[in-house]
Amino acid sequence: MKKVNIFPNKKDTSLRKGNVNLMIYLSRRKRVDVERVLCSMRLTRLHKFLHCTNSVCFLNRPEMRTHLFLSVLSLCPFLALTHFLLSVDRENLFYILDENDGDDEQNRHDRDMVCFKFLKGLICLGNIQNARGFLFGRVSESYSDILNIYLIRKLIQETSEPDMAYEDRMRMFEFLCSGPQTLLWFFRTDHPDLSHSDAVQEMNRFMSEVSQKNGFNFVHLVVEDSGKVDIVSFVDRTFPLAAHGSFNQSQCLICQILFDISSVVRIFPCCSARCIDSNDVNCVCHDCLVGWGTRCNEEDRSNRFERGTHVTCPNCRHQFPFFSPNP
Repeated sequence: MKKVNIFPNKKDTSLRKGNVNLMIYLSRRKRVDVERVLCSMRLTRLHKFLHCTNSVCFLNRPEMRTHLFLSVLSLCPFLALTHFLLSVDRENLFYILDENDGDDEQNRHDRDMVCFKFLKGLICLGNIQNARGFLFGRVSESYSDILNIYLIRKLIQETSEPDMAYEDRMRMFEFLCSGPQTLLWFFRTDHPDLSHSDAVQEMNRFMSEVSQKNGFNFVHLVVEDSGKVDIVSFVDRTFPLAAHGSFNQSQCLICQILFDISSVVRIFPCCSARCIDSNDVNCVCHDCLVGWGTRCNEEDRSNRFERGTHVTCPNCRHQFPFFSPNP
């Protein structure tokens, strides 16, 4: 562990008692020694020590919470760490787990480990609601994808950890299966070239192997591709058909081929008010519009493989949402 000068006036005896003295001692030791000391402490003693260092020792030195306190937390037994983090107020909790750690690789590692131990502890304590809120809510909304990937990968690894109790490993496996959307996102991150259906199949294959290896019950996960749209139905209800004869000498806005008597032509209602005569470009072939809508609904690999949510008019850029907004 990196040595730091926490207290400039080391001769001040009021700062060299109890918990403060222990923190000074730990700041001078290697990480393996710090972990040994923390693991040897009684739960109540360790709990008091963590509260003291959190609320008193670094009151005027908040930067130390990143460099030393976070390191100490990362080396604590996971259940003791979880009990401590559950006992601090919500604002303080997320201050401790703040991702603003600059370029310090060790700080990022310590923060990630604290997040993992906290999540693991919540699951093993049966506090599933908080665990779901943490991983599927707070982490997904406020932290980078890298942390999401790290936490899910660590949970998968821990399900096969022989030193852990079977019940705890089973709880972690069941927790992973309780969030199939997040689990699928993890697998699609590792396999970016897979389609949605192929990724679901790969996820189920892998989780089935884990369950068989460890004796867990497993029911294949179903993840509907909720963003995939029936484009033909969408086009039928969104873009009205143009009356025959109203598009003479006009050409398709997309393929730019002139319409004829056999053409199935649809109107972009966003542009119809701007069209002065029938030669203005406001119509499109039915098949071109279906193809255009399909492309607009394709998966975006740069955005967690989310699908496009709307058709954009090629002429005026007006957007037609695939799904009605919530009332």
